[in-house]
Order: sequence, then structure tokens, then C-alpha cells
Amino acid sequence: MAKVGAIVLALSVAVTLAPIVYALNQYGWDIRPLVTPVYSPPKIDYTMRFKGVEIEGGHIHIIITITNLGELRTWFMGVNATAFGLNGEVLGRVVLTHSLVIDPGSLGVLRLRLELDHKAIGALATHLMRSEAMQVYVKGSITVNVLGSEATAPLTLSFPLSRKDLAGGTLTVGILGGPEG
Repeated sequence: MAKVGAIVLALSVAVTLAPIVYALNQYGWDIRPLVTPVYSPPKIDYTMRFKGVEIEGGHIHIIITITNLGELRTWFMGVNATAFGLNGEVLGRVVLTHSLVIDPGSLGVLRLRLELDHKAIGALATHLMRSEAMQVYVKGSITVNVLGSEATAPLTLSFPLSRKDLAGGTLTVGILGGPEG
């Protein structure tokens, strides 16, 4: 009976210690990597490319293709930005017209609306009468939601705006700080 008890005890010790010895052997007998948790956060990354400009509903719409290079589904919820023209003059605010959800590895289209103010329409018309095109700079932030967590990322974009882009369109004045139109 004592032999059976000794064998059971020896097997219990072997079953308990064998995984520990195996793990230590896998990590070169260094205990730190064995007990230190390793966590690699999922990659969140996207690229934006200017696609074009459209006039719709009296507003300039900036069309951007966005590619989700990350590992998680991303919801693009909003944009809070300002458009600037030559010499840093404010043209108006830039807002996202519709939220957009993009799966990993997928491509989507963001439509940003440029709401011009009174002075901007005059400055834009004057500049485009003298020149074929002007560079517009957008600076602000974009709000994204990943796994239920909201984050704000910087948004910087520049694109050419030409007479050809505005041909045939009628622009309306946006009210800065007012209701969306």
C-alpha cells in the first residue's frame, strides 16, 4: 500500500512540475518572459487620399477615399475642421456629411462638406478670376470609434480647387456656428 501511495505522489509531482519545466525550457530558463504578460494592441491605421470636389446642394463637397489598414472595424463619426485659403484666410468650416464604417482592409468614401462664409465666397471668386486654381488647406480633427471607444485624430488635408471644379455650380453661404443645412 505504501508503494502505491509513493507512486501516486511521484506522479502528482511530475504532473505538476512537468509543465513548469517545459515552459522554462521554452524560454531558455529565464523566468521573466515566462511570467511577464505579452500584449500587442491591435493596429489602428488608415490612409486618406483626395479624390475630387463636387458642388451639391449649394456646398462644396470634398471627396476622400479612405483605406482601413488596421486590424479592427472603424467607424468614422465626425469631422471638426476649418478650411483655409491663400495667406491663411478662413474659407469656412468642414463637416462630415455621413458617418462611415469601414472593415479592415476595405476602402470607403468620406464626403466632407465645406460651408463657406460670406467673405470666403468673395475671396474665392476674386482669386479664381485671376488664377486657374488655388490650394485649399483643411486642418482639424476626425472622430473615430473603435470597439466602442471614441478617439480623436488630427486631420490635415490639402487639395486644389479650380474654376473647372466650380463651373455650373451655385454656392450658398454656410452660417458658421449655426445649424447644419
